Amino acid sequence: MPDGVGAKLLPVMNDYEPDGYPPGPDIGSLGNDNVLDARATAEHAKDAARGLKEGKLERFSKALGKLKFTGGAQRSYSDADADAPPGPVPAEDRLFVVEMHLAQVEEVGAERALSQFRSDAVDILGGGLRKGPSSGCVPLPDGDEPAPDASLCIGNTRDVLVMAYAYDRVSLDTKEIDRMFAEQLGRLAASGESA
Repeated sequence: MPDGVGAKLLPVMNDYEPDGYPPGPDIGSLGNDNVLDARATAEHAKDAARGLKEGKLERFSKALGKLKFTGGAQRSYSDADADAPPGPVPAEDRLFVVEMHLAQVEEVGAERALSQFRSDAVDILGGGLRKGPSSGCVPLPDGDEPAPDASLCIGNTRDVLVMAYAYDRVSLDTKEIDRMFAEQLGRLAASGESA
């Protein structure tokens, strides 16, 4: 069972969490459920934005580089038929995949640093992002990833930056992605403590 910020991720469906989400595929070169130290968080934070075109990805990575991370966690989820058994969902049966990326920022100055990051993200991504903590999601229809339909969500709760990268082979269920993202933000807020 992950601890720290990893314990705040949405649950994965198993014997103990039957209402959790089915686990998804590996995230890049990592597994599908990862707790990261400060260095690895800084190195892998941009994984959530890999659907951006090269110029925007470079600017987004530079904005992330201004944040001082203390640790993080990643977990991927697959949406599938409600009757799907626990365990990895075969690629051909996935309705979509959501990767949640949590990155904890150094507590001193976190609010100002995350506010600046959100402002930078709005300038870089435009679209449906808002300036507030739950900035929202933007479509990534022209990314370099093989998935034809993808979305990036950005928000934060206190000192934790939350990013979700969602993709589908055909047509992304944006309402479900928005709901999962809001649920993740709510789970962090409900913890009543710094994640």
